[in-house]
Amino acid sequence: MIHLRPPSRTPLLLCTAFALCLWLVGLVDAQSKRAPSLDQAISVLASDLSKQLLIQRVDKIAVVDFYDLADRVTPFGDYVSQNLATALVNADGANYSLVERRRLEQVLQEQNLGQSGALDDNTVAELQKVLGVDAIVLGEVTYFPSSGQSEINASVLSTTTAMVFTAAKVNVARDPKIDDLMGRPARVESSRSGRSGGTGRTYSNRHFTVEALSLGDNEGVVTVSLRITNTSREPIEMKHLTDTCKLTDDKGRGYSCKSLTGLARTRFGQPEAPTYIGAGESALAIYEFSRQSRRSSRSRLSGGSGDAVANYIFTTSVIVYTRRGERRYTIGIPGLR
Repeated sequence: MIHLRPPSRTPLLLCTAFALCLWLVGLVDAQSKRAPSLDQAISVLASDLSKQLLIQRVDKIAVVDFYDLADRVTPFGDYVSQNLATALVNADGANYSLVERRRLEQVLQEQNLGQSGALDDNTVAELQKVLGVDAIVLGEVTYFPSSGQSEINASVLSTTTAMVFTAAKVNVARDPKIDDLMGRPARVESSRSGRSGGTGRTYSNRHFTVEALSLGDNEGVVTVSLRITNTSREPIEMKHLTDTCKLTDDKGRGYSCKSLTGLARTRFGQPEAPTYIGAGESALAIYEFSRQSRRSSRSRLSGGSGDAVANYIFTTSVIVYTRRGERRYTIGIPGLR
């Protein structure tokens, strides 16, 4: 009789143990790669930026407001900028000093630099002159409602060269602290506010604001004067697509664009180049329209007859060039009168 020995369980146990070890290693590795909490993320940023500040031998720094993608200062951004300032001072080996926040805000207000949040060359030069600042820490915060995760981008700008010499980004895991901060109202800078795009006499987006200054009608020729203000924190170049500009009155009559003036200033001195508008600066655009209809071209603004024009609707398209690329915007301003 042949006796069959039952199979040994040792190989099976060894395979099971090996698979369990692989699973545990993978779990530990996944945990180690998990995005940090908000406070941990700020510590990581402070550590990375501090190393570069030491390499550059920076003596004094200032930390300005962190904006969101809509150019607002939210409680989330406020929390990041304030706690990052503290973490930078307490970082290992830190031998630079920090400009106190109230003192920074005071100087910005006194020099009329703090209303737009813009860090153009003039602002940077004034901060260096008045406060002796060698570097400015600035950045943006982004919150993703669908996942609850966030992203913080920080850069360090040299006041000597007005150039960024280091930058860092960190992803943040869902954090109850951020959820609480996002539930509080944002603080919008006064020059960044204005009405939302396409309402009343003002159009605005994250890069610029367009304000209708005046409208005139002379023998059927209508002139629309606009002030375009760069409300972002970097220079922009704007190209007006004159073939897209339209003017329509409340009687449904259209007007064709005859000319566009007031945008002669360009960075490269070439008339065909896009108009250069520095951060916080403004440019004037004057559009001239003529009635498409051949009927009477008498003034439609002041007449008291039923044929009098109550208001106009102005639309046009522009292309905005930034360091990150280009983007086309359609500007709409109803209610012109």
